[in-house]
Amino acid sequence: MSIPTNCGRMLRELMQAAHLATLDDLPGLIASHAARVGLQDVAVFAVDLQEKVLRQLTGHGDDAGSGGEQLNIDATVPGRAYQRVAIAAETAREGRRRWWVPVTDGVARIGVLRADTADGADTTEGDREDPRQDLRDLASLVALLLLSKRSFSDSFARLVRTEPMRTSSCRDSP
Repeated sequence: MSIPTNCGRMLRELMQAAHLATLDDLPGLIASHAARVGLQDVAVFAVDLQEKVLRQLTGHGDDAGSGGEQLNIDATVPGRAYQRVAIAAETAREGRRRWWVPVTDGVARIGVLRADTADGADTTEGDREDPRQDLRDLASLVALLLLSKRSFSDSFARLVRTEPMRTSSCRDSP
């Protein structure tokens, strides 16, 4: 099974649907639209400010990450995709291929996108298409959506902050 050729249509529909969405709405909106073209288990992970972990954007809780996964950047496949700014693939459950796609804005790395496809969708045999370009296109739109929504939401700032904020007036005196 490959990603159907209507990926462009899905991206247009996602862009239109996102106009009235909040940051908390994005994970479900992205996953439901991606499912229309055969992408499963789609999730967005944002990098923390120290660039040590990738935190899943779930749209739940004060930080929009409640119940989500937290993945170390060092020594993980998603971390490698983030660090190298290159798509990485691994075997998911039986018959599936898991893709980790960098989410970037120019040279600024925002996080990664996770998506599963049918195993073998990355070959060019017969009617199968390579899903990498469609995944890159989806990750590009995800980056634009995150950038457009994060400035209107405190939850994104909480999601990427793994250590408590301190003001200069709260510093310990020598």
